[in-house]
Amino acid sequence: MESSDLEHYFLSNWAEIIKRCEKSLEPDDLEQVQLITSWDVLQNEVFDPVGKESREPIPFEISLIKPTLGHFHQFTHIFESQLAPGLQAKFFWGVVGVLLKLIARDSQALSKIPRMLKSLGYKAEAFKRNYSASSLENLDQVKEVCFDIQIQLVEFFTTLIKSMRGEEGGIQQNKRDGRDHRHGQEGPWSSFQHEFIKTNQALFETLARIEDLAPARSPPPDQSSSSDIAAVTQHGAVVKLPTKIYQSFFNRTDTLLEKIDQVLGRDGSTTSFRSIALFGIGGIGKSSIAARYIETKIEEKKYDAIFWVYDCKWLVVYDNVEDIKVLMPYWPEASHGKAIITTRNHTLVYKFATSGLEITSWDAKTGSDFLLFLLKDKIGRDIQAEGVSAAELADKLSGHALGISHMAGLIQRRSWSITEFMRIYLKDPRRLHKTELQAVWDVSFGTLEKDSRVFLGVASFLVPDNMAQELFEITEDENLPEDLEFCTDEFGFSKAIEPLLTLALIKRDKDARAFSCHRMVQRQFRCFLPLEERQQAFNNAVVLVYHAFPKQSDATNKNQFYQQWTQCNRCLQHVLYLKENFKEERRHSKKFMTSWLFCELLKDCQRYLYEINALRELEEACEANLLAVEMLGDQEQAIDIKASTLSHQASMFESIGKVEQAIERNTKGYNMRLEEKPLKGGLLGGFEQNLAYNYNTANQHKTALTWFE
Repeated sequence: MESSDLEHYFLSNWAEIIKRCEKSLEPDDLEQVQLITSWDVLQNEVFDPVGKESREPIPFEISLIKPTLGHFHQFTHIFESQLAPGLQAKFFWGVVGVLLKLIARDSQALSKIPRMLKSLGYKAEAFKRNYSASSLENLDQVKEVCFDIQIQLVEFFTTLIKSMRGEEGGIQQNKRDGRDHRHGQEGPWSSFQHEFIKTNQALFETLARIEDLAPARSPPPDQSSSSDIAAVTQHGAVVKLPTKIYQSFFNRTDTLLEKIDQVLGRDGSTTSFRSIALFGIGGIGKSSIAARYIETKIEEKKYDAIFWVYDCKWLVVYDNVEDIKVLMPYWPEASHGKAIITTRNHTLVYKFATSGLEITSWDAKTGSDFLLFLLKDKIGRDIQAEGVSAAELADKLSGHALGISHMAGLIQRRSWSITEFMRIYLKDPRRLHKTELQAVWDVSFGTLEKDSRVFLGVASFLVPDNMAQELFEITEDENLPEDLEFCTDEFGFSKAIEPLLTLALIKRDKDARAFSCHRMVQRQFRCFLPLEERQQAFNNAVVLVYHAFPKQSDATNKNQFYQQWTQCNRCLQHVLYLKENFKEERRHSKKFMTSWLFCELLKDCQRYLYEINALRELEEACEANLLAVEMLGDQEQAIDIKASTLSHQASMFESIGKVEQAIERNTKGYNMRLEEKPLKGGLLGGFEQNLAYNYNTANQHKTALTWFE
């Protein structure tokens, strides 16, 4: 095609594309699109708005994609200046600007769409690199590629705007209808993802046309940059990895990168093929560490290529590989080179990699430092209070890197101090976790079969760091819920936990025979479960702990636990954790109920807490039990537990010198026992004796004598 014909083709078809996209937009959106006519205008509207005091702060996630928008700017410059006179990218910047404004008002969109934009921005940057390397004889074909990419991007952005506005069965209608697409039904975000995958694939195919045309060549030495992937090659090697520089990379650098070097070889000169798998739970920082390692190798110029190159030294990263079948077709058969895998699936360590390196959470101190590092000058004036709150949040999130990053974004977007955020967070943690972080986990959770799901449900309500396997080792003759029958069979039990271990949702210490589950996994799985299933998971956990906790009624105990302190202590933290989770669930939903078994478990635990003089924990357990017992339908059971709890409260008050309150609780419990039919003489006698001691302590000796008699 002649140059003049090609230019006419670009101008006429671009006008038709714009016309079609404009027609599909709502009038208000179209008006806004037409106001944002360039990269400079978009920057003023989104990143540097006039009258900043009256505007909400830029969301953290959007501020992080400004470099990506810079890639689009360079791409549209080529589009406007090289394809045809008069060709303009005004509509492109208009739809991007409107899209960013819509994203800023939707927390779910903020957790997903910026990632999509980053991925598309890498394609725009890849085109620019190949454009610079193209020859004159292929110039028309390169221009066609540029034009096709521009159309694909504009159509995708327009589709996102329409969906976010509720058209074509988009997000807003689904929110109003209250549809839940978590369990296999396709929801609006699935449609978004499908559209993104389709656009991404189309861009890959379009870029492949120019990559086949562009000769591989290295830049002049004086133009090389340590932050430019294109500068990594000095010998004609082709690099296909998108640039992703982690400006906010925090901690870990020295020790972990050193360990990777120990496996792969520090200088990349070893001739044998070597590989390492970085494994751990989602969001822990595996991909960030792999990316930082690549950046150091670029700076050191240790490899001729990064991604996939034959006949020279190379390094390839397989990011977020969760299935052996996915990796198998792409695993190198060459006998030299290096590979890094990032994965939640620790079995890949043994199937493919030369070695494995587990990436673990930060401790609370490092996690709080990371939070303060992200917020920088956005924290409150009371530095000490902010530091305490940062440490508390890091502890609640167990040093989970992505969790802390998401919460930092929320704090920044809503202009909170960390102290303000923690006050809101503690009232209802689930609401913040569900909106900000659920997408990270839903895929893994959704693949679990019934028994694995039941086990993780139980584990999400127990102490995360030490769940003894013996807790789950129960016999068939015990009265168990049907859900827990797999625990009675060793093989069935091991089959249930295998996928959880594979996906790093739990860990097992084979020497201690104990499981652990990261707090973030626990909380996100509780958010993932619908109320009915969450209720059953809590009840299952209660059953297991109840069976393990000694009983006051045992003939050997005689209503005391002194001979069973060791076993009581093993179970204590699980009981207290269940108690706290019960209170949180009740705050979240009044439909969350309790069972007689839970109240009985608390009652037994109350006795043990009194014996070991843990009075603060005893007070909290009694308060929780009095709340829980109100939900019991059986009044006979309720009276028995209430009276016992009042007796434990009275013993606690007497121990701390509040004898009047002890008398009040014992009197109330005694009167409740009098209502029981038949009367329980031994328990009544216990109240009478306790009241006698109470009155004696209060120097009311005549009244005390009456009660003794």
